Amino acid sequence: MPAPDNPSGKRANEPAMYFREAYEVAPSHPRAAQWQQATKSKVQRGELAVRLLASELKNVKDKIVLDIGAGEGGASLALAAAGARVIALEPSIKRITNFLGEAEAAGVCLVAAAGEAIPVADESIDAAVLQDVLEHCADKEAVLKEIARVLKPRGVLYLSTPNRFSILNFLSDPHWGVPFVSVMSRGKVNFLITKIFRREKAYRSDAAELVSLRELKRLAEAAGFEVKLVHRKVMLELFEFPDSLVWAAWQQKCVEMMRRWRMKNVLVGLTTDNLAALSNHIVAPTFYAMLRKNQGEFSEMNVSIAR
Repeated sequence: MPAPDNPSGKRANEPAMYFREAYEVAPSHPRAAQWQQATKSKVQRGELAVRLLASELKNVKDKIVLDIGAGEGGASLALAAAGARVIALEPSIKRITNFLGEAEAAGVCLVAAAGEAIPVADESIDAAVLQDVLEHCADKEAVLKEIARVLKPRGVLYLSTPNRFSILNFLSDPHWGVPFVSVMSRGKVNFLITKIFRREKAYRSDAAELVSLRELKRLAEAAGFEVKLVHRKVMLELFEFPDSLVWAAWQQKCVEMMRRWRMKNVLVGLTTDNLAALSNHIVAPTFYAMLRKNQGEFSEMNVSIAR
């Protein structure tokens, strides 16, 4: 596994500006039980990333995979168990401390860094994971460009992030459980959460700021990626491995009910990976996508800069 490098001048001195404390969920938070269950199911969530990446790469064994915003390590542990050589990036010192023992036991290289400034050499990574992280990033564009820089030509990024314009998220935001917040900027989210709904006491620099499908596509293409949704595969995953996707008790009961009613084929048939489909713009609560780096994108950039 390549050691984290300093390939890009000032970048190595910049990650500290992105370090943050881990988000603590108070017991009174309306989504507390859901987040606690998500933490317990962290490896199952990670196994979803493994299966989706494996479908693109044929196998993750011996692949060098970067897990950005690794949290307490669900994706990193699942990838390592599947034979990948994993570098986990996490900006929260508290989460690094919580994950350190498991990371060492699994052979995961754990690095204190953020996606806006990745201390890894150019074109040295086979695949990357950005699972429910993009919405928390200080600079989404910088994160995607950094990932493109470190990926090998035709390397793959698996990304999941909530849909800003989903009707479901508009009625009940996935992070706070309140209406309207999903379509707002980070500043307005903080105002509503601290002053109106009083879910938090202080401003959060990493409060979720959701993206639309159009914005995700724009950011990805600007960074040099081709975008492909994998919603049909994820719908199949929902019925095969529900713990990797839903954690609230009522959500799991709904999946069980749909199984009993034999709705799997109907729902899979209604699900599409078409980027232009209205359902993906305003219904799908979360985007699941594979972003493939354009052939030679970074190399060509370097040549033009050198000239």
